[in-house]
Amino acid sequence: MSQPSSIKIISIKLLLSNNLAGSLIGIGGKTIKELMETTGTKVHISSNSDPYPGTSDRVVVINGDFNSVNLAQSLIWEMVALAACTQNPRGVEWSPKDLHDNMGQNDSVEVSGKLTIPAAAGGLLIGKGGANIQSIAEQSGATVSMSGKEEAIFTHERVMTLSGTLASCVECTKLILQKLSLIHISEPTRQAEI
Repeated sequence: MSQPSSIKIISIKLLLSNNLAGSLIGIGGKTIKELMETTGTKVHISSNSDPYPGTSDRVVVINGDFNSVNLAQSLIWEMVALAACTQNPRGVEWSPKDLHDNMGQNDSVEVSGKLTIPAAAGGLLIGKGGANIQSIAEQSGATVSMSGKEEAIFTHERVMTLSGTLASCVECTKLILQKLSLIHISEPTRQAEI
């Protein structure tokens, strides 16, 4: 069954340690299947032999409509908070459905994580004098840093590192998704004007 063309499909790319990626997959792929069913997204995780360039992190790509992707990223941040609470270096067992039903219980847990954005969107996301990214950080309460342009030469992506409470990182990621959605919509118009 295909989706109506009026629904815009977006994606986000997160970077997770091998242990957290294992927790996301779950035994026999059970957890990732439950995440996809709970959120209505498609999620792909790179193999441990194919980390993000220059890191040992695995790449998690989430595709779906805005609300679905936002829910999936929220649940993955919830998993990161669970791992931070247990301080288990081997990851955690979790249920996306159960966490969805109990979201917010770990909102004050300190977490950090990484996501990537297209290098071409870096300047637009930062804004003039850093205004956009500063606004996102202030609205969410998260600390946000971004890799430099020179680091994007080979990957054509910039890595954003978010840290703060679970609630602030979830909100920050949502605001970044919103901004990237707007940038993506406006790019064809800008190119036509040049």
